[in-house]
Amino acid sequence: MADIAADNAVLEAVNCNLCGATDERLLFLKDGFRIVRCNSCGLIYINPRPKKEYLQKLYSEGYYRISKDDSIGYRDYEADGQYHIANFRKLLDSIESYKKEGKLLDVGCAMGFLLEEAKVRGWDVYGTEVSLYAVNKAREKGLNVFLGDVTDTGLENNFFDVVTCLGTIEHLPNPVAAIRKISMALKDDGLFALSTPDAGGLIGGRRFQYKPKEHLYYFTKETIKKMFEKEGFKILFIHGERVKKPLHFILERLGYYFPGSKGFGRGIETVFKRLGILNTGITIPTGQMIVYAKKRPKNKF
Repeated sequence: MADIAADNAVLEAVNCNLCGATDERLLFLKDGFRIVRCNSCGLIYINPRPKKEYLQKLYSEGYYRISKDDSIGYRDYEADGQYHIANFRKLLDSIESYKKEGKLLDVGCAMGFLLEEAKVRGWDVYGTEVSLYAVNKAREKGLNVFLGDVTDTGLENNFFDVVTCLGTIEHLPNPVAAIRKISMALKDDGLFALSTPDAGGLIGGRRFQYKPKEHLYYFTKETIKKMFEKEGFKILFIHGERVKKPLHFILERLGYYFPGSKGFGRGIETVFKRLGILNTGITIPTGQMIVYAKKRPKNKF
């Protein structure tokens, strides 16, 4: 996996997903991949990038559990469930200030922690997920989760009151098609809540969240706004996201973004482990942005 960027057999060149242009400039290299910016619309993306067959293999059990490659995946996604649930409760409190009940779809739902919490609150919940491993975990909980990219999923039009897409859009080969599909699946005035790394923010703009083996696209507030409006959404707000993360996650991320600090990080991790605080959660800015938007009824364009 570490040699994927050097293996032309699994890479493909792509046009800008937002405007279709081919005029780009190289920003920098990361893990052997070219990070480029479209000279026409400003979208940042990987080019060339891993082909779909590689991406389908990426999200196996190893992605969610003790990944051997620090640049992808999670140490143990399921074991950190309490933090996911705490963050999702906060998110649902916010969503329910706009929509109190109805049908909710979580795109990229992983093992279904958000769906579980929403179901307890009375929502009729559905999910989509590309990882068969995660889908099976979610289905074991009795959740209605479809396997596949949302663009390939047979969702009913004008069906959902709320769609969430959290830390997912940057992984998808075709974000524009995904947002179009979500727009079709939402009812008029339906709410769309999305989070993704902010490549133009204080943290994201300094190359945090650049993980090209899994993150194919990097949005700024300007480019995500263009993409939403192109597909019939009215932006309600965009702001920086703060979430609760365990200390071990923070140390792992710092080790990846600052390779020279790995030795120091391992020392700190040993100390935290002895103190029994390695799994303590703290609320931090992540470099991601949270976006709320509403689907415009067709007669209001």
